[in-house]
Amino acid sequence: SGSGYTVDEYNIYNSLLDCNGVITENVDSDWHGTFVAGIVAAEANNSDIVGVNPNAKILPLRVLGRCGGYTSDIADAIRWAAGLSVSAVRINSNPAKIINLSLGNLDRCSTTEQSAITAAYNAGSVVVVAAGNEATLASNSSPANCDNVMVVSAVTFGGAETYYTNDGSNVDIAAPGGNDGHEILSLSNAGKLKPTVAELNEAEGTSFSAPIVSGVASLMLAINPNLTPSQIMGTIKKTASSFPENTTDGWRDCLISTCGAGMLNALAALEAVRDDNLTEDYDHATGKTVVRVRSPTTPVSKAGELKSHLIITIFLLVFYRRSKKPA
Repeated sequence: SGSGYTVDEYNIYNSLLDCNGVITENVDSDWHGTFVAGIVAAEANNSDIVGVNPNAKILPLRVLGRCGGYTSDIADAIRWAAGLSVSAVRINSNPAKIINLSLGNLDRCSTTEQSAITAAYNAGSVVVVAAGNEATLASNSSPANCDNVMVVSAVTFGGAETYYTNDGSNVDIAAPGGNDGHEILSLSNAGKLKPTVAELNEAEGTSFSAPIVSGVASLMLAINPNLTPSQIMGTIKKTASSFPENTTDGWRDCLISTCGAGMLNALAALEAVRDDNLTEDYDHATGKTVVRVRSPTTPVSKAGELKSHLIITIFLLVFYRRSKKPA
């Protein structure tokens, strides 16, 4: 089902969950989870779009609903996705190697969140999170301010910092997030409240930068399923491309201190895995890696077809939105 609801439904939720506020008209579904999943793994069917890794498997867990949700639900879903025990729930027999969190809120990282993320990380799951869309420091947004996560900011197609992305020293990597006139295209649905006809849609936001990184991480695991979260996260940062200077299609030029180690370079990251040129310098204590950014120069050679049976967890719902409504 979608995230849309009628006025009557909202009033019921409001009385049960204290949704805060009053609405006077129906709210349409935004199909946010569908959009994120399409970026990662839309199948190659000679139609529409192809995801970063069309062979990846999606494990969709819905933790936020029409009135938002509880941190405890997000934490339980992270644990369950990683194959860890959750009270009153059967163990997940297919643990997710990559957990994509395209969600967030302006708040501190709670003990509940941090405990779940650390447990998932130690269990072998990479936790990729969107930096947020409030045009503030990512350190103000949770779970981007948690440790042992890979924080993704949004850049324009020209490599500039977008007007909406959260930024700062705790951002790890930058990836395209869309900007005016050049948005991200992915899967959606024409249904206002419930699914009807599948369609494509365009949107912008760090919610869509994060799954690009998640997709590349899944390709790395397709080459070497034994990679640790530290190797994946550190190598993605090590192989990042330098930010361009004198950009014109965004808010300002990106710097390592604002947008992360550099721009995601999928080719270089996969070459590093192929050549066993990895890094494990990811700091487990602070959750951050300190590496020098370089621009890869080694040409690619034929690596063969990548087949992946990895599971990527997509969490639903959006960041609090600004006027342009990035997701």
